[in-house]
Amino acid sequence: MSGSEPFQYKGLSPPSPSDTQGLYQKSRAERASSWLLDEKLYMDWLLGKSKSPILCCYGDEGVGKGFLTAFLIEHIQGMEQIQCASP
Repeated sequence: MSGSEPFQYKGLSPPSPSDTQGLYQKSRAERASSWLLDEKLYMDWLLGKSKSPILCCYGDEGVGKGFLTAFLIEHIQGMEQIQCASP
């Protein structure tokens, strides 16, 4: 290690976002977050009808924000794959 590289203890670095996403996907109960797909606020945001390009997910610690966010990422990625596959 050269003197210009920052020192980092192995095992103390945060997990990568893709690792975290995978953990949430594996741990989430089937259809536990699907209620959000029926929410007008989400659909307006998704379709670009919202006043803000930012969808905020807030709540107390441990209420499922991470699981909900992982679900939304998976849902949006699935939509993109469908759009790319369409002729």
